[in-house]
Amino acid sequence: MRKKRPPDDPNRERHGFRGVPPPATFSLATLPDDALLTTIEVAAVLRGSTNTLDVWRTDPDHPLQWISLPSGFVRYTAGVLRAYLALGRRRVKKPALVTAKLAAHPKKRRTAARGEHVEPAE
Repeated sequence: MRKKRPPDDPNRERHGFRGVPPPATFSLATLPDDALLTTIEVAAVLRGSTNTLDVWRTDPDHPLQWISLPSGFVRYTAGVLRAYLALGRRRVKKPALVTAKLAAHPKKRRTAARGEHVEPAE
C-alpha cells in the first residue's frame, strides 16, 4: 500500500488522473436518465481521455452537455450521455492537403556529390 504524502510535499501529484481510464464497470443502460456521472466514468464509457472531455467543455455548443455543481465539480447525466451516443457522429477527417501538394509537384532528387537537382525518370 502506498504511503499518503502530506499536502505540503513538493513531489505530490497535483493534477489527478489525466489519461484513458479502464472500461466502465457498470452498464449505462441500467442507469436512470438523471444519474450523475463523473468525468472519469464518462471517459470510461466513451473509451476516451479525460483531457478530451475537458477540451469539449471549452465549446459551449458541444452536444455532450455537463452540469457544474455548486462545489465546482463537473458531472454528466446518463440521459445526456445516451443521447450523445445516439447521435452517432463520425470523426471528420482533415483534408489531405499535403498529399495533393505532393502529387502536383514531382519529387526531385539531390545528388550527394554535386548538389544538383535531378528530375526523376518517367
